[in-house]
This record gives sequence, structure tokens and C-alpha cells, in this order.
Amino acid sequence: MKSRDPSDRRAVSRRLKAETTSLQVRTAGLQAELAATLERSRDLVWAAHRRRCGDGVEAVVVAGASDAGVQDVISDKISRGLLPTERPLKLWVGRGNGRACDGCGLRIGPTHMEHEFDFPNGRTVRFHDDCTAVWRRALVSQAEDERRPSAGGEDTIAAD
Repeated sequence: MKSRDPSDRRAVSRRLKAETTSLQVRTAGLQAELAATLERSRDLVWAAHRRRCGDGVEAVVVAGASDAGVQDVISDKISRGLLPTERPLKLWVGRGNGRACDGCGLRIGPTHMEHEFDFPNGRTVRFHDDCTAVWRRALVSQAEDERRPSAGGEDTIAAD
């Protein structure tokens, strides 16, 4: 068996520590770069949505707004129970009056149509045209996912 000189072990230890520190610094730099890229992506998605829905003020800041855009924000709100999934009792459509869209959080200005849904539990939600379409697609997708047989095959019938 080859025995190592203590000075060799110290040199290896110093080299490994230096490499580890270098990697930690590089990782921190990459994380900062990624965060800046994600923030820029989020800004671009919201800018595109604002162009479609008006230049309103972000009346409600969506916590953790997804970089993938409004569709992910609305889907997330549905999955967390923040947006209804049942059929509304009534639907009203008219010009926006400055209230926040329950989907994206932006103001629905008077130059845009507001879809107002009244639900059996007394709740009312408001959406832009685009956000209404996204909400409806998300509900359809969710219903399809619930009807789809599971991968484990619990919904299959075994042959006798």
C-alpha cells in the first residue's frame, strides 16, 4: 500500500477546496443569470398580454406569476381553488369598468369587454375576453384529465 505524504494530502485538500469555491461562484453566477432571464421572460409575457388586454395597471400582483404566461397563472389558480370550476348561474358581458381581472390580475379598462360570471355560492368573477377563453380551456383540460384512465390501469376490467 502506498502511503501519502501529509504535505501531498494538504495540497490535494487545498486544490479541492479551491475547485469547490470556484464551482460555487460559477453556480451563483449562473443562478443569477437564470433569474434575470426568467424575469425578462415574465416581463415579455405580461407585456404581450397587456397589449391584448390594454395598458391597465396591474391591480392584483399575481404571486409567483408563471413565466409561461397567463395560461399557467389561470391553471394554477384553478388547481389551488382560487378560481371556480362549477358552471356559473349567470354571465354578463359589457365594457370593463376598471376592476381587476380574476384571471391575470390586470385592470379591465373601458376599451375592453369584461365577462362577469355569477356562481351558485354567490361569488362573482371577472375576466378579460382572452382570460375567459383561457379559463374555459383550462376547465375543459382539467375535466378531460379527470376522465382519462389512470396509468396504473385501475379503470380497466380484468378478463375472467
